Amino acid sequence: MPEPSRPGPPRPRLAGPTSIVVWGPNRALLARTALALARAAGTELFWFEVRDGDPSGAVEELAELARLDPSHAFGVAPGDVAPDARANHPGRWSIVADSPSSADAASLRMLLLMPPRLREVVMDRDPEAPPATLVVSNADRAAEFYSAEPGTFADGIRMLNRLGLTLLVTTGRRPRPNVGDFSVVFEVSEAPGGPAASVVCEAGDPTLGPAFVPGARTLLPAFLDSLGPAFSPSSQGAP
Repeated sequence: MPEPSRPGPPRPRLAGPTSIVVWGPNRALLARTALALARAAGTELFWFEVRDGDPSGAVEELAELARLDPSHAFGVAPGDVAPDARANHPGRWSIVADSPSSADAASLRMLLLMPPRLREVVMDRDPEAPPATLVVSNADRAAEFYSAEPGTFADGIRMLNRLGLTLLVTTGRRPRPNVGDFSVVFEVSEAPGGPAASVVCEAGDPTLGPAFVPGARTLLPAFLDSLGPAFSPSSQGAP
């Protein structure tokens, strides 16, 4: 009698890897939306919360962050997500490759430029590990360390995607022009005295579902429901 087939590894809800920005004034809603998207994009998630010196934060936001696996959640200062300054001194290192413009050389350079705290996570992962999501929450608090120009994050995103990682960034302010480097952009908006908050797709991929069609507006509860459980409830500190 043939052995019963074993279930394969959990698969992300979203085809990926990709890159996502979620923005809006309510950081608790941003955290809730980003958490659902992060779980839908990868079977593992790593969360870097950029703090601005206030250790308390919004009660609602902290409640969302309490749902994370403590071993994968990190509170960091703005400078902790700045590019590695040491990598900006080519005299200290060199890349030897068949072609200076090869994809491998470009990926290595971007890995060297990554903030050390994030690079640790990337380098510690098994190359054969399933897709994962790297979240930088409240990235606007570290905006001073990055150019606003388009192309700022393009090479880094390509490098992470090649390693099976989705980059997801949240910001409490309207994104700068470098938001064009990301494949998917959502605004989480609230109407005072109106219905529940809604998620507006500013850039997206219609193949991922109706909520990912540019211009689509979806009530937040329906948006979260549409993502569904990304993987088994026993993983990543699911509630």
